Amino acid sequence: MKKFMAYNLLKRLRFFLSGGLPGTSRYEKKQLQLQQNFERYQVLAQSEKMQRYNELAAQVATPRKQSGLSKKEWKQIKQDFSTLQKSQEISQFFKLQKQSKNFKEIAAWKEVFFDNFNAPALDASKWVTRCPTATEALPHITYTQAEECHLFTDGNNVQSTGETVQVLTQKEPTTGIVFSKELGFIPAERNFTSGIVNTDEKYRVQYGKIEAKIKFQSTSKYVFHAVWMAAGGQLPHINLLRIGQNIEMSSFAKSDRGTLQYVDLWGKILRQNTFYIIQLLWNEDKITWSINGRPMFSAPNTIHQPLFLSFSSGILGGEPRTELPSTLTVDWVKVSQPQTPQEH
Repeated sequence: MKKFMAYNLLKRLRFFLSGGLPGTSRYEKKQLQLQQNFERYQVLAQSEKMQRYNELAAQVATPRKQSGLSKKEWKQIKQDFSTLQKSQEISQFFKLQKQSKNFKEIAAWKEVFFDNFNAPALDASKWVTRCPTATEALPHITYTQAEECHLFTDGNNVQSTGETVQVLTQKEPTTGIVFSKELGFIPAERNFTSGIVNTDEKYRVQYGKIEAKIKFQSTSKYVFHAVWMAAGGQLPHINLLRIGQNIEMSSFAKSDRGTLQYVDLWGKILRQNTFYIIQLLWNEDKITWSINGRPMFSAPNTIHQPLFLSFSSGILGGEPRTELPSTLTVDWVKVSQPQTPQEH
């Protein structure tokens, strides 16, 4: 036990000595600026002015005697080239070209799924507010696992603000259905309600870059918030981030949960009511979890099938003694796939 505590302390010390976690606003602003610069660079690279610049550059690089041009023609070409070289567009192109190493990461990916939740209601073409397997076992009925202390409502605990979507966990006596491994689906009473949002019927992804901007409000060690992926049942399962008694990034592929990849991100590294951008890089060989662009952990990949996206909150392990509601807020969700060579 002492060795484990010392190891965790060493990890935490190394983390903070290396600069800790980048600020979300600064990281997002930097990424947005990089994306805008890349798009501007592409436009300039394909512009008529750039094509003309390249033509003149090739002519200037050729000795006049080999070009067959008169001195007057040669002088005019050099003058045109010099004028074009000083133009705002060409100057900007070469200034942006200095960032070309940073553009490689952007060019390597294409966006295939995105929602910024700016509509007044949740987009029904992308999301459902029921438990994923309910569509197979009990169509149009939502339920909760028997060991959880809340009941999911079909959208009643999900609010769209026009800028974000929020999942609320609140104290509210209610009746509903829970799933027990021993008894199956049975009626139940609970003192709390919460919500779930997922793409089970609408969209699944196998490998790629999955990102979400979230913040959480946890008022008790019993309240959890999670951004996760699964295949239909509980397993296989990937937690992009699960916040409860611990902060967890993990993946499970077996029913014995023997492939847990990572647990406990050093307790208080994340603060309540603060946005973070979480990212999962998932390929055939490896899974890498990151926060605000900083890799936190990597592990061998053992999951090789399409998964739906989900975010949810709830109560597990006991009843909160502090005031509810507690909220998980999602600003945006994005999935990207690697570009093929022809698409670069």
